[in-house]
Amino acid sequence: MVPSSSLNQQYFLPAHSLSQKPVLTGPTLSYLGSQVVFRCEASVARPPVVYELLKEEHIVANRTPTEMGQPATFKLLVTLQDTYLVTDPNPPVVYEGQRLELSCKVQNGSHLTYQWHFNRMELSHRGSELDITQVTEHNAGNYFCSAMNDIENPRISYSSEIHVVVRGMVDLDELLMDSGHKLLSLTVSKNDSGYQADVMCWSDRGSPPVSFWLLLNETTVESRETTTLSARFSVPLRLEVNYGKLQCWMENDVQKLSSDTMMLEVVTVLGRVQLQLDYLYDTSFTTVAALLQCTTRGTFPEFAWFQNNTPLGDKGDSHVITNQGRSLILTSLSARNSGYYHCKAKDSFDNSSWAASQAILVQVTGSFGVSIETIAILLSCFLLLVIVGTVCFVVFRLNKVCLLQTAKVPGGMRFTASMMDHYQPVQSFSLLCVPF
Repeated sequence: MVPSSSLNQQYFLPAHSLSQKPVLTGPTLSYLGSQVVFRCEASVARPPVVYELLKEEHIVANRTPTEMGQPATFKLLVTLQDTYLVTDPNPPVVYEGQRLELSCKVQNGSHLTYQWHFNRMELSHRGSELDITQVTEHNAGNYFCSAMNDIENPRISYSSEIHVVVRGMVDLDELLMDSGHKLLSLTVSKNDSGYQADVMCWSDRGSPPVSFWLLLNETTVESRETTTLSARFSVPLRLEVNYGKLQCWMENDVQKLSSDTMMLEVVTVLGRVQLQLDYLYDTSFTTVAALLQCTTRGTFPEFAWFQNNTPLGDKGDSHVITNQGRSLILTSLSARNSGYYHCKAKDSFDNSSWAASQAILVQVTGSFGVSIETIAILLSCFLLLVIVGTVCFVVFRLNKVCLLQTAKVPGGMRFTASMMDHYQPVQSFSLLCVPF
C-alpha cells in the first residue's frame, strides 16, 4: 500500500516525496472467504492525499482522506479459491505397472495441510502430491483431495472427484494352451464351399481397444482392431492336411504379446474305436465305481455311450460322462448297472457315420474278494516259512562230518580231513561225507 500527495486532481506525488513513509497495518493470516481490514497511515501528509493498496505491484484499491493525518482503511474480501486435482498422465488412464502422479492444487492460500480420499475412504498420505510408482488394478477408482488452513478454527476446501482408469496388462504366463486362460482356440465347421477353421484369438485380461493378428507359419493371414478382447478369423482348409503352425498376436498402445502356437491339421475319425474298462476300489477292496474310456483318432471327435444298446445321457442317477465325452464313470454300482457297454465316435463337424467300439461287460461283484487283513496274514506266513527254511539250512551245513576212506588208485593223492595242505602220493582214495 503506497500513499501519494496530489497537487491537483490529475497529478500525484510519488511516495518517496513524502517526508515520512506510510505505515501499513493489518492481519498476516486470514481465512479464505473472510473479510480483512488494512489500515494505511502517513500522519504528516497534507490533504488531499491518495492512498493506494497494491498486491504484487498491482493496485487493488485506493482511498482519499479529507482530513490531515487521517488514515485510509481498506476492507477486502479474501476470495475463496477452488482446490483442484492435476494428474499425470492427463487424462488419468494408465496401464498396470505404469506411474500415476496426482497433485492437489489451491489457487490461493497458505499454511495448508492436505488430505487424500480414494473411493470416499480417507488415505494416510498427507502431502500435496500422491505418487503411485507402479499402478495395479486395485488403484482404479475415484480420487479427490482437501486443503485445510493450518491455523485455529481451520477451514477446508475440497476438490472435485476424478476417475482413474487402470487398464490391464496381459500376463503370458497365465495364457497357456490347454489351461484356464487361452489366447488361441480352434474349431472346425462345414459350409457349402467346404471346410473352414474358425479361429478365436482372445484374452480374459487387458483393456481395449486391441489389435489382433492371425499368423500361419509366421505369415499374417488377417488382422483386425476390436473394442473387445477377442477376434474371430476363418481359414479355409482341407481335411488330413498339415498346414503348419497357427499363432495369435495381440497389441494395444503399450504392449504386444503372442500366443503359443497350434498345429492347423484336422484329422478325421477313422479306424476302430477302442474301449477300456477299469474298476475303482476303496480301502477294503470293495468295488465302488467303474471307469470306461473311449479312444479313437481324430482332432474333433464326438462321442456317444450305450448300455445294452440303450443311449445314455450326459448325466444320470448313477453315471456321468466327462472329458469331452471320452470318459464314462459309473458312480455307483448295482445290479441295474451290470451289462454290456460300448461307445461310438464320429467327426463333430460333419454328418459322417458313427464308428463303434466292441461291447465290454461290466459286472458288479461287490468286492475284490481278498481283504487287507487276509493279505497281511498270508504275507506273514510266507516270511515265517522263509526264515525257518534258512535256519534249517544253516544248521544242517554246520553240523555235518566228512569221513575219508582211502583206496588204491594209481598215481592218486591221499588227503586227510585234518590236514588238507599236506599231501603225498597214494595208490587211491575215496571221500565219504556222513552227517553227524
